[in-house]
Amino acid sequence: MPRVFFSSRHGGISNGAYTSLNLGDHVGDSLESVTANREVLRKALSLSHLVFMNQSHSSDVSVITEDAYSIHTPNADALMTNLRGFGLAVMVADCVPLLLASESWVAAVHVGRVGLLDGIVEKVLVEFESRSTTPSRAWIGPHICADCYEVSPEMYKTATTERPQLATSESTHCLNLAAEIREILNRANIAITDVHSCAAESTDYFSYRRDGVTGRFAGVISL
Repeated sequence: MPRVFFSSRHGGISNGAYTSLNLGDHVGDSLESVTANREVLRKALSLSHLVFMNQSHSSDVSVITEDAYSIHTPNADALMTNLRGFGLAVMVADCVPLLLASESWVAAVHVGRVGLLDGIVEKVLVEFESRSTTPSRAWIGPHICADCYEVSPEMYKTATTERPQLATSESTHCLNLAAEIREILNRANIAITDVHSCAAESTDYFSYRRDGVTGRFAGVISL
């Protein structure tokens, strides 16, 4: 069975806007604090390694091997591995942390509007298939909810025309990221566990929409 965990903003050493378990090393927090926070998380989960990625709202997938991990932090928005004891972390502060598992592989996926429209979820499923395996379970972590993710009317029209499940109402022009993700996963017959918590509404999580300058929490999965 895979191990799955979603952090909150509590339990670390960061201060100010990043209080306290900020895991993002690109948001203005001290690198010393971020490094310490990541180590707190790794030890708490009893992992030999905890792998992060440099996320950029792409649809790039990086496969983690022991050699690759020792060389660099991958530039990607999805991680996959079949190495035991290697935790894969996806950082978010409104976007959806999506975790996937088959019997032999796991993946952590950063799903925001841009990545979702670019097909990152489908691309990860193809990566599983290329390794002769299929995810049987998925976990959708805390993220900004459909009542809070307001975009411009123009952006709403473009996104919902391409991905109808994103739609809520034209009057509020908010996007429902989780609905579209569930649609993709349901088509693939993947069982879904949905953690129903809005990052923007709950102060237990970091939210860029709510706070602007803020940290990042994470979804972590391992074999």
